[in-house]
Amino acid sequence: MFKKLFGKKSKGPDKDDTSNINKEGQANEQEKPRKHHYEFGKFTLPMMVLGHPEPFISNFLLEDGQQKLRNAWNNIGEKLPPSDRMPDDGLELVKRVAKNVICMGIIMPKAISPNELHFSYVICDKEDYTKIRIFGLEKGREPCPYENPTVLAEWNKMGRLTYDAAPKPDFIEFEKYVFSIMADEIQVRTFTDFRPMGWFSDSDEASPEA
Repeated sequence: MFKKLFGKKSKGPDKDDTSNINKEGQANEQEKPRKHHYEFGKFTLPMMVLGHPEPFISNFLLEDGQQKLRNAWNNIGEKLPPSDRMPDDGLELVKRVAKNVICMGIIMPKAISPNELHFSYVICDKEDYTKIRIFGLEKGREPCPYENPTVLAEWNKMGRLTYDAAPKPDFIEFEKYVFSIMADEIQVRTFTDFRPMGWFSDSDEASPEA
């Protein structure tokens, strides 16, 4: 069923760039992201979107897309120890189809620890699903030097970018910031190359400026 979207798993990164990272021995239990939340939001979703864009969009556009999203979440939970599994409370799919693009927002279960996602957002060309981008708004660390303790990020086949903006954790505001990135109105702050950690290591299609 939906499991076909996962494809063959690459060994993804277990660390993030230094603006929002759990370094070994430096984070207490309350600061560590919950494994189910982290695996789904920051590994599985980007891998599905970037690695299998056509089945991802086709499946989620269906009337039962919300249920497929929940199935994907629960499939990840089945691979984890029972103590790490989370219910899908709050997980929601938002679909918008415009003239030239398809937009899909994913509202995650409430983020409570740094490195967990508040939201994810996927935009693709309506005629070519391989022209696709995926963004996320992460819960950041406090105190932080920005107005809001959030990290605006994007994943591509080379790694992870962060942007020079920190929107509040509100889905509508996050969506507006994504559109601003698409219009080249927000600059890249950092880029972390995940390929040395096995992230789409056979691909050179993406670039930090993507």
